[in-house]
Amino acid sequence: MVSRVLIDGYKSIGRLEMELENFTLLSGVNSAGKSSVIQAVLYVLQMEKQYGRFPAGRNSDFGKFVDIRNNIKGNKEIQFELDIQEGGHRDSYHWCQYVCGRGTR
Repeated sequence: MVSRVLIDGYKSIGRLEMELENFTLLSGVNSAGKSSVIQAVLYVLQMEKQYGRFPAGRNSDFGKFVDIRNNIKGNKEIQFELDIQEGGHRDSYHWCQYVCGRGTR
C-alpha cells in the first residue's frame, strides 16, 4: 500500500506531501490536480517496474518535461517520492527530473 506521496513541481502542483490510509479520497474542483496526483503515483510505480520490482502493467506516456513541469512557478525540477508499506516493511522510492542546460536530464 502506498502510505505517503510527495509531489513537487508537477503540472499544477507546486508542492504536495500527503499521508495515505487504506481509503483516501481525492476531491476538488476541476483542474485542482486530482488526476495529477494519481499520474505521479503511477509514473513512479512504472519507473520502478522497469527495474523488476513491480509486475508488468500498462505503460503511460506522461509527455516531455517542458509539458509536465509546473510552468506557473517556473520549476526546473520535478520530484516524486512514494513510501510503500507491505507486511510491516516500508520502502521509499524517489524520482527526480530536472532541466540541464538546453535539454533535460
